[in-house]
Amino acid sequence: MRKLSFFWAVIVTVLVLTSYLFAAGVSITDIGARATALGGSYRAIANDWSAMFWNPAGLTQINGLHAGFASELLWPVAEYKPAAWKGMNFSVTRQTGTKNEFQTFVIPSGGIVYSLSDKVTIGLGAWAPFGLGAKWDLLDTQNYNNKYPKFDFENDLKLVDIHPTVAFKLNDMISVGAGVGLLYADIMIRQPVFYPNPYFGADVYSDDETTLDVYTIFDPRNQQNLKDSLQVRGGLQSKFNHLITNSELSGSGFGHSINLGVMIKINDKLQIGLSGRYYGDVKLEGTIDASVYYPSNPEAQQLLDNTWSDSLKNQFLEIAQEEGEITGDEKKAILNAYSGGRYPVYTNSKTKATLPLPADIGIGFSYKVINREDRHLIVSTDFQYSFCSVWKVIYIDIDNKKAANKLVENWNDSYRFGAGIEYKLNPIWALRCSFFHETNAGVAETLTPTIPDANPRNTVNLGFQVNLLPNLALHGSYKRMFINTRIFDKWAYNGETYDNMPGTYKMNVSNVMFGLDYNF
Repeated sequence: MRKLSFFWAVIVTVLVLTSYLFAAGVSITDIGARATALGGSYRAIANDWSAMFWNPAGLTQINGLHAGFASELLWPVAEYKPAAWKGMNFSVTRQTGTKNEFQTFVIPSGGIVYSLSDKVTIGLGAWAPFGLGAKWDLLDTQNYNNKYPKFDFENDLKLVDIHPTVAFKLNDMISVGAGVGLLYADIMIRQPVFYPNPYFGADVYSDDETTLDVYTIFDPRNQQNLKDSLQVRGGLQSKFNHLITNSELSGSGFGHSINLGVMIKINDKLQIGLSGRYYGDVKLEGTIDASVYYPSNPEAQQLLDNTWSDSLKNQFLEIAQEEGEITGDEKKAILNAYSGGRYPVYTNSKTKATLPLPADIGIGFSYKVINREDRHLIVSTDFQYSFCSVWKVIYIDIDNKKAANKLVENWNDSYRFGAGIEYKLNPIWALRCSFFHETNAGVAETLTPTIPDANPRNTVNLGFQVNLLPNLALHGSYKRMFINTRIFDKWAYNGETYDNMPGTYKMNVSNVMFGLDYNF
């Protein structure tokens, strides 16, 4: 009876904790305290509850009832300094490096495993395989439009995988396992969208950065006076070369995951693990809000209002609109370019999108250099290939209009390789250390502070295990991720706005993880 009560208590705890899953990188592999301390070189060991993530075939190594829980604290620190645009500051970005808003992310995971017989083992786990979160105050919006939100770049992706698993021991050498998970995703992305300022002068933009040249619309008698006045007076040329739209997309939806694994026991010392994970597309439904914030400069707005009489101005604008030279939105921008106003484009508009998630495959080896009951030394290695190129272009339907907007990523596939060492000193203490290298999937043409996947990562882990009771183990580890600085200066203009934010990207991440495992 006590075992069954504990079984249901663990399940309820796991399901409740999944509502608090956060992360700071797109792909999360810190599942299980022991596996994390070994840097993910765990595919060929996988003998606790986290095998449901790493290699489900490893569950056959568990006897009786086993349960575990881990919680990670994560502190990402990033800094971004924008590149110059046309020899000047881009719009109202700050000219100095800016750090992201400091946040602490808590990432719990856990599971419970029960062996039905010496051949069949089942389990239920929950974890966050993907996620991200960041807040940036990169724009000097107080001097642009003080009504603009403080955090101009902000994102939060929660993705939970509730994962029942079964494993079969085919013989003394080979075990196989499989799991099918239910995914729930909740996503929010808020970022500025930059549009060329129609009053800044089309002659300044390059051939592939065309903008509306309002000076060709109005009476020639007023063109030069207006152009000279707006671009010189008040420093408008450097401050307001783009108009800014605040865009916020939020949505949630469900998907599924499948993972398969094989564990091959060559002998008492050597094991080989192979496994792969597949994620079905998550169908998101939600809303989008977007508003244009015009710069606030009363002197410039008064200059616009005084340059022509209302009748003359409207006459030219109406003719230009009728002849297709400008749209209604462009007309509004011309009339209110420096008013400091806020004009909604979308207000709680219904959206739909399909979010693809990258599958991965991997192989690992573990070898027991020392293999005694009271002391052991295990060396493990692992290689994983992730199909991140599924993140190409994510189309967003708005108010039943197909592909009305899009999120461009064009990522590449990535891989990681690493090695870990575990030394059990005595029946109570064990020490762990590991290293892994992981390539980045993001490309310069679409890189922004929203998802700053700037450079390959080198990660070092140190950890320990202490057996508090014969059946209760406490795990702890510290992880430090080192990411080289990346600098690039080409702004990628797509004909309407910019797909990237070039400049200098710096980032490092520190993690602390604790976990408990209990065998009944």
